[in-house]
Amino acid sequence: MERAQVSDCAASERRRPCVGHFRSPGAVDDGLAAFYSAVADDSGQAAKRREAALLFAVAEGHFSDGGTWNHDEAIRSAEEAFALASGCQDHDLEADASRLVVKAYCLQNSNLLYERGSADSVAAHCALEHARNFANERRLAFAAAGCIRGEAAMQLSIAETCLEERGLEGRLAALRPAREALTVFKQIGDRKMEAMAYSAMSEVYLQDRDRRKAQETAKEALSAFRIVEDRRGEARALHTLAMTMFMEGSYDFVDRGLQSAQEAMTIFQELGCRGLQASALLTIADFNINLGRPKQALISSKEALHIFRQIGYGRGAESFALALVVESHTNHDQLGTALEVAREAVARFRKHGDAKQEALMLDVLAHANLEREDSQAALEACRRGLALCTDLQDHVLEASLLLTLSEVQHQMDCIDEALVVAQDASSILRALDHEWLMAGYAQYTVARICTSKQDIDKALEESQLGRDFFYKVNNSRGEGLALLQAASIVGLSPKRMSEAVAIAEQAQDVFQKAEDRGGQAFGLYIMAELHKVAGDHQTALRYATTRRKLVQELGYKREEAKSLHLIASIHLGSRDPAEASRAAREGLRLARAAGDRGTEAHML
Repeated sequence: MERAQVSDCAASERRRPCVGHFRSPGAVDDGLAAFYSAVADDSGQAAKRREAALLFAVAEGHFSDGGTWNHDEAIRSAEEAFALASGCQDHDLEADASRLVVKAYCLQNSNLLYERGSADSVAAHCALEHARNFANERRLAFAAAGCIRGEAAMQLSIAETCLEERGLEGRLAALRPAREALTVFKQIGDRKMEAMAYSAMSEVYLQDRDRRKAQETAKEALSAFRIVEDRRGEARALHTLAMTMFMEGSYDFVDRGLQSAQEAMTIFQELGCRGLQASALLTIADFNINLGRPKQALISSKEALHIFRQIGYGRGAESFALALVVESHTNHDQLGTALEVAREAVARFRKHGDAKQEALMLDVLAHANLEREDSQAALEACRRGLALCTDLQDHVLEASLLLTLSEVQHQMDCIDEALVVAQDASSILRALDHEWLMAGYAQYTVARICTSKQDIDKALEESQLGRDFFYKVNNSRGEGLALLQAASIVGLSPKRMSEAVAIAEQAQDVFQKAEDRGGQAFGLYIMAELHKVAGDHQTALRYATTRRKLVQELGYKREEAKSLHLIASIHLGSRDPAEASRAAREGLRLARAAGDRGTEAHML
């Protein structure tokens, strides 16, 4: 049984950058600056209202390009606008200014976490608590004053603070207040705020991996933004829509998602929102990598990196871009260049005294060295990164580097050391109580190493724990992978083959329920391998052929080539060299056309 294929799939899932989520979801501007600028310019308005409107327009500018990194200035500006708006006898202006205060503290929370990680988790938590308490106080004040729009605005602000939570359970709590706010905005005909409520809901569904509901609410938001002619809101909705299409998994849908992301990027560019433009470029790069277009991904990720550096968008964004540049070079078989980029990034962040981003790029450098099969260099990068984490006190980053170190040690056949390190990573993540997805992947790694040690019972126990963590955060892909891992482990015993197949079928049910056709395709691969090992070549061939048809429907040539490699190996096992040769030749042709040198080498 080729267990490495399973572990590779899970490891790539863990390392995949979440390019759509390094900005603050709770600090998105409402797009009211133009309206209040007009109020400020209207000589017929009361002087105090004009002044408050002007301050609002200036304050909202801190959020127009995805949020400034100077959150202290954003807080000061928002609180000044709120203080003046509170004395204007204008409940709408007061409510809108109140939302700005909440957004400013959400921004502070996000900046502290992404720039300096869990080392600033206490300060970040305090900022978020202040935002939530302020929103609740203002909600009660508006309710007492009989201002239903103000009360609904604060409900939406409360929902947006929930979006800033690090755990899925906290983010799901955003749905109820967002729905309640949406109902009111619909009743009073406030399409602008209706769009903002739909946006918040689509973000929750996206995090919950509920593709259909995320897509429905993103489309509603898009329609509402277009009605009120809010171009920036329209672009954000298009970007969210792109992410929902990516979740569908097929080549066609990912390509359509790419077009939606490109449309969003163009609008941001036209509006001069360079930070949001660069963020969209990262999404475009990520999609192109998934579509097997590393050259196009490299162009987009480099352009994003250039913009981030030019506008000083924050080194957290820069490291995201650099990771995608390295991945694009790696997928383009430019391993030397990938290493050079990673090394230069490490040196750059060290020169700027940014230990957090230096450690992040050392993790990237370690993986780049692993691709070159230079275990010693990867080991050194991991150790350097972990040494930085001692001072940073960033426990999530520390755990990530420990998992990479475990991967390196496993490759070096230092199995006992690899197991201890992976267990340490799992312990750290479980203690944080909000990193259950990463904890799931850590447990997956522990189970894989236990299998290498032939400790089957322990491996199954650890794999089940990983599955529990994936289930906790509603991550069906991880849950299905954990089940396939368990099937692979059980399948090591010929006497338990029927049990292994039953577990693999359970994984298929999980993937099918989640409409995860990519996961289903991988499950079919494991089913075919299980039956091949058991000597049931006819059933193995049926699963392998079904897999090939599925990946053909999905449009992924590389995966079809891998299916043909599997089919060829099954024919060889059943002593049918003619059919094996035919499948291998066809697979070789597809692998070459898709630029998949790894599968090409196996075919030869």
